[in-house]
Amino acid sequence: MTFVGVPIGTLLAFGEEFGWRGYLLPQLLPLGEVKAALIVGLIWGPWHLPVLIVGLNYPGQPIIAVLAVFLLSATLLSFLHTRFYVASGYSLIAVALLHGSLNTFSDRLTDPEHLSGNPLIVSAGGVIASALVAVGIFITYRVLARRTSS
Repeated sequence: MTFVGVPIGTLLAFGEEFGWRGYLLPQLLPLGEVKAALIVGLIWGPWHLPVLIVGLNYPGQPIIAVLAVFLLSATLLSFLHTRFYVASGYSLIAVALLHGSLNTFSDRLTDPEHLSGNPLIVSAGGVIASALVAVGIFITYRVLARRTSS
């Protein structure tokens, strides 16, 4: 996965990141990092609608629930990607590597071979993963706020 999946995932994610973090995010950063990340996330989530409708991420689940959970997941991940992009000196390669790595490993680690249950809850874009990402984002932004103020 590391030597094949991540490079391929990074190449695929680069196109997406070119639009989200390479174009849209810099336009929104004057609003502040948090507001910019929120706006990008709220657009980024629905952008995945075609793959969500065909059941790629949450097979067999009601589309309204899928949209709600994925929008939460994408918005939270937008904060992570935004922070990574800004902290890396606005590097698209770095954020594409993050995106490709997350796609490669999270999809593999949360497949039915390893976890069972409702994908809205236990998948890489499910409620549990979103809660863990939210905790990580909260900690990251709290630590950054302390460093910035000192």
